[in-house]
Order: sequence, then C-alpha cells, then structure tokens
Amino acid sequence: MFLINEIILFLAADIVFMQAFGTSELLVSAGNRKKSFFTSVLITLFTSVGSVMAYFANGLLPEKYSDLKIFCYVLVSGMLCTVSLKILSLAGNEKFSEYRNCIYISAFGNAVIGTFFTVSEKSSGIGEYFSAGLTSGLGFAAASLILSAAYRKLTSVKVPAAFRGFPAILVYLGVVSMAVYALK
Repeated sequence: MFLINEIILFLAADIVFMQAFGTSELLVSAGNRKKSFFTSVLITLFTSVGSVMAYFANGLLPEKYSDLKIFCYVLVSGMLCTVSLKILSLAGNEKFSEYRNCIYISAFGNAVIGTFFTVSEKSSGIGEYFSAGLTSGLGFAAASLILSAAYRKLTSVKVPAAFRGFPAILVYLGVVSMAVYALK
C-alpha cells in the first residue's frame, strides 16, 4: 500500500513542483534510459541512507527547535551529494560531466527532502526510517519507469503542437495515477 501511495505522490507532486522550480527529477531523466536508471538508483540510495541520517538528526534536535528540521534535512542531502560527487569524480572526467547534474537534481529534489519529512512523521525507529526511505525510493523508480515508457511518444511530432510535451505528460500521469490508485 505504501509503495502505491509513493508512486502516486511522485507522479503528481514531481510534475507540479517542476512548474514551480523549473526542474523535475522525473523529466530530467525520462528522455535518457541510462540517466533514468542512474537517477532512480541515486534517489533510492539517498532516500534510504538519508532517512537513517534524518533519524539521527531528529534525535539530536531538541523539540523546541523542531522548526529547524528543514535545515537538518538540507544538510543531510548536501552531505550525500558531496560524497556522491566525490565518488563519481573517481570514475573520470567524462562520466563526471555526464552525470553530475543527476546528482544535484537527485539530492536536492522534492523526492528526497519530501521523503525525510514524510518518514519523520510516520516512523518511530531506525528500521522504520530505513524501510520507509527505501520504499519511497523504489516508488520513485517505479514512477520514473512508468514515465520513461511513454515519454518519447508524448513528446513526438505526432502529438499536436498545442498538446505536445508537458500538457500530454500531465494527462498521461493523471490517467496513470488514477489507475495506480485503483490498485489500493
């Protein structure tokens, strides 16, 4: 049940936030299967490891300063981003320049930061934090797979110009979200 909720959440929220912030983890990676896979793996790693780190951050933060959670979560994402960039730089300049944007978008996107807030509200122990983070990452991977399956057709020249791209993707994701929600 939680995985279905995460798929619906990422299909809808990621597209809506894309309009507000100008980037979307799903749409950045949807056109390229290698980048889509890499982004999905990164987000799953960031949500699962980051949720455990958020557990410790929540434990260290006194209750009267709970409004500062966002800063802690951004700090956690920043640490994960820095470590990932360092590891990627060891792979060589070509790979680094090709995939570094995926790391930036993955670490600071709504999928990871939103997961930290969701997990901290629903979970109590470190195992639950990790499990919810992993499930959230897998939900993103499933949503990414669903979008990448139809991305080329929704942005092709066969679709009327007024409907091509973002409007077609919104309609597609709306229909998919209703179908996935029906599985509940």
